[in-house]
Amino acid sequence: MFEWPSLPGAMLYRPPLPMMMVIIGLGLAALVWGWLYLRRSSEAGAGRRGVLIACRVAALVVLLWLLLGPSAIDNAGSRATPPTLDILLDTSASMAQTDARPDDPTATRLDAVRNAWLNPDNLAQLDAVSRPRLYAFDRSPRALTLSPAQLANLEAVGDRTRLLDAVARVHAAPADDGVTLVLSDGHDTRGGADEALLRRLAATGRPIFAAPVGQVRDAADLAVQAWAEADFLFDGQQTTLNASLIQRGLDGRRATLELFAGQRLIASRPVTLDEASSRQTFTITAEAEPGRPVTPRHYRLRATLDDTASAAPEAYRENNTAHVFVQVSRQRIRVALFEGRPYWDTQALARVLAADPQIELTAVYQLAPQRHTVVRDPRAAEPDKPLLPIDQATLNDFDVVILGHACEAFFGGARGAMLEDYVRQRGGALVLARGKPFDDTDLGRAAMERLEPLLPVRWGEQTVRDLRLSVTDAGRENPLLVFDGDEPAPADAVITRLPGMIAATRVRRERAASLVLLRQSAAQDGGRSMAAVATQRVGGGRVLAVLSDGLWRWSLLPPRFEDQSTVYHVFWSRAIQWLATGGEFLPGQEVSLSLDRLSAEPGQPIEATVATRYVAEQSFLPRLRVIGPDGQARTLEPQRAGPQSPNYRAVIEGEATGVYRIELYDEGEARLVDPAAPLTTRFAVADRSIERQDPSARPQVLQALADATGGACLGLDEADRLIDHLQSVHAARQRDVEPRYDFAYWPVLATIAGVLGLEWFLRRRVGLL
Repeated sequence: MFEWPSLPGAMLYRPPLPMMMVIIGLGLAALVWGWLYLRRSSEAGAGRRGVLIACRVAALVVLLWLLLGPSAIDNAGSRATPPTLDILLDTSASMAQTDARPDDPTATRLDAVRNAWLNPDNLAQLDAVSRPRLYAFDRSPRALTLSPAQLANLEAVGDRTRLLDAVARVHAAPADDGVTLVLSDGHDTRGGADEALLRRLAATGRPIFAAPVGQVRDAADLAVQAWAEADFLFDGQQTTLNASLIQRGLDGRRATLELFAGQRLIASRPVTLDEASSRQTFTITAEAEPGRPVTPRHYRLRATLDDTASAAPEAYRENNTAHVFVQVSRQRIRVALFEGRPYWDTQALARVLAADPQIELTAVYQLAPQRHTVVRDPRAAEPDKPLLPIDQATLNDFDVVILGHACEAFFGGARGAMLEDYVRQRGGALVLARGKPFDDTDLGRAAMERLEPLLPVRWGEQTVRDLRLSVTDAGRENPLLVFDGDEPAPADAVITRLPGMIAATRVRRERAASLVLLRQSAAQDGGRSMAAVATQRVGGGRVLAVLSDGLWRWSLLPPRFEDQSTVYHVFWSRAIQWLATGGEFLPGQEVSLSLDRLSAEPGQPIEATVATRYVAEQSFLPRLRVIGPDGQARTLEPQRAGPQSPNYRAVIEGEATGVYRIELYDEGEARLVDPAAPLTTRFAVADRSIERQDPSARPQVLQALADATGGACLGLDEADRLIDHLQSVHAARQRDVEPRYDFAYWPVLATIAGVLGLEWFLRRRVGLL
């Protein structure tokens, strides 16, 4: 291939044969043709012979030109496309730290990278050698333009940094072999890069360049987390409040841990920050306000360092305080016990419940057909109120309903629907204390059909005797089986020492939604186990089923089991309280107010739910009054959750940190909420963002990304290095375009055909053909 410089367009010639052979061959052909013309055209005049020779020579010249392989290069097609440059700019809150420039103490990390890398001069140079695309990221990457106005409006406010997720999403997206540039402090709230991620990034073949910004510093921090063993208490009841102290860089320092009830200091203790003191406990006694059925109590735990004058203080202190919210009730739990065939189980259970000061027990016994007796708590609010025959409204007055045996005497046939409505709609708690509650009679079977969908198991027909109990994994975690005397004992150690069950109807199937706490098995049954105590949520209520007879034996233990003498009382008292307070409504409530969370980040939505029991829509108009930490109040109007739903919902957002108070009022005709004592709850807004707790730069994360992909970490003033790299990539990507033959067009063919046609015509005219 050679270039003929005298011709325009940088024409290239690529003859298929050596050039000398082409020239010699065409020269010999020209001599032969010339000799033949001179010999055979002697009759023609000199002029005509000259024209014929000229035509033949022209044809030879065109043929010579074709054999030389004339070719041309498309200059426009030879220009390579610039590489893609994906710029990832960190806009998380840690980029608001003012430690990027020692010469400018007011410049934030975001300002530093924006001014150093994304100034107009650098952007112009980058645009000349690449195709830049900008992504800002904190929780996720978002595409932006490189306009000066949009760059100037960016703020470092993101509460999370998903650096590695952003890099993986942008860097791994389908693209050419371009470059990724990360402008960040290396902070990632999910941790550092793992080997699998680095391998995936390296496999793309695209280098990652990074410009780390910010100072590395080991920030000291002390955080408090707190929770109560029970979030619902009765007036005068005690519970344990747990505090966990989490510290970094403060080993051996002394601090003071203070417990406040509202604004009143009730306990204070010094602690030395080490592993031994990381867990602290306080015992609190619940106090209800006079005149309020339920009182929300707010407890606050605060930790402060003692020697801040002589040592480096914390940079972030909002996590030094934790909030705990407890509801305290003056209402007693209203329990109804129905027994159609009294036995030891029923008598033992009634004695335990009657002795509990938090329970108001009403027991109904069938002594003979059509003969019943009702035993009421002498402290009942309405001791003379008629109970039998039981109706739906009377049943709904109770928080917990307990069924013994042969209960078709009270809920036989279609009356069994009352129990279903009580659990599903009213949100009540139902207890089967002695297994299957209905006998195999017409009334019993009809009632069982209505009740069976609520139950955690389905019964078979066979009876199994002499059963031993064992604790399930769910039972070990459930508060019903936490037996804490002088020394807390594991549930397995207690249950295996207690007498087993006398008899039980075989369980045919356990429902998928049920939670089995205890299992039972008989030796003569081959060790096959089945549920012994199980629970299940149904609608707004809950069902607890003791699926065998014999639990009463726990209340009559021989002297050698003296250390387990309170197990029966603890089990049933705790079960009734757990059932009464674990549903949608607290004891005595017709309306409830609940939040889907009691703590939130600034701006995080909290859903408030107002639930009602049998309230006509037109008679109930709930309103929520939200009082912020600054005392400012606003009113919200909850909306009905659905056309037939008894619930109303509203969304609350708190921007300022602190404790918010929510009060429920009723502006409807029913006035279900006393205006002088509105239902109240609280939630806390705390900024727990690790972006502010530990804003230290992590350049090692960015260095790992660069090393794994063949890139480099650059300084704030080293944008030229990246520009040089992009220029070299651009030059290396110049495409090696093959020249194209320039005779494959109709004018060339027309010229050859015209010359040869003219020669043929002339030869015919002179008689040479």
